[in-house]
Amino acid sequence: MHRLSEDHGVPTILRAVSFLVARMQAHELAPPIVDELLYVRDELVAAQQNYEATRTQRLAATAEIAYRDELVDRAVTHLADAALQACDGRRDAPLFKFLFPIDLNVAIASTAGHRQNEFVRGLIGRLEEDPRCQPLVELTAEVKARQTELEGALARREACFEPESRAVARRNEAIEAACRGYNRCHARLQLCRVDPLLIESLYPVLTHHPTVDPEGFET
Repeated sequence: MHRLSEDHGVPTILRAVSFLVARMQAHELAPPIVDELLYVRDELVAAQQNYEATRTQRLAATAEIAYRDELVDRAVTHLADAALQACDGRRDAPLFKFLFPIDLNVAIASTAGHRQNEFVRGLIGRLEEDPRCQPLVELTAEVKARQTELEGALARREACFEPESRAVARRNEAIEAACRGYNRCHARLQLCRVDPLLIESLYPVLTHHPTVDPEGFET
């Protein structure tokens, strides 16, 4: 018998437990133990599904952030072009330097990073407060709208972290319980005086290097 560990991965653990259950049921061995194995297997299935769902939600939220960030970058770039045109193409003009005290490419380089968000919020504030920016009012509204959407996306992803963390903890507990139930079964069947040859036949042959073979079984 090869012992299961978390290194085998959830698919292999589930297949191994299901294999053991099927073999025990075929020989009508220890129904209470079978029931325990079915319980930990079903718990692991549910925990894995919950983990995948929460992880997918977080990844989807991250993709939305990337999209919203691109919209902010585009809106800010359009506004910068309009501001530069209003300044006769002079980047050293007082108004342009007031609006963009640092290089625009540097300011929006990171994807929804703290520095970028602070820059865009500051830019919006300068645009709304200075009367010289009145000709840029429509572009200002566009930047503000896009930044608001981005911050909403950031908040939605932030809300994903705690559920995913709980799902990871539940999944880890379920993995441990399934491995423990599987690994203890051999000794429990010995105590039930089951034929040793039959006991050995109940278990699948697992790979010695589970991380190398994603299937987990020797072929």
